Amino acid sequence: MARSALQFDDATYAALLGAARDADAAHPHNNPAFLDAFLADAWKAARRIYGAQTYLRFMAQAGVTRRPSAGTVQKAIVRARSMYEVPVIPAFGGIPVAGQSV
Repeated sequence: MARSALQFDDATYAALLGAARDADAAHPHNNPAFLDAFLADAWKAARRIYGAQTYLRFMAQAGVTRRPSAGTVQKAIVRARSMYEVPVIPAFGGIPVAGQSV
């Protein structure tokens, strides 16, 4: 079964497109810096990290002419996840401690 399409309220959608434009203007010659800025502002707007194709689509819809590769976007997503997402802690059992057997 296919996933449902992402839907945003008007304010969030405008903020995501604005984030792409602002990051593009701030970092015209540096894709990693552009993507880090874009994803940071996108996180502030939506409180979620999306996939590479979603960010590439936002860039196109915002009129950003650069097209970083999906791999370059994915690297930025990994950086963003390490900064913005809360790590998952196992629900059952304790977390192993150094020196303890599991």
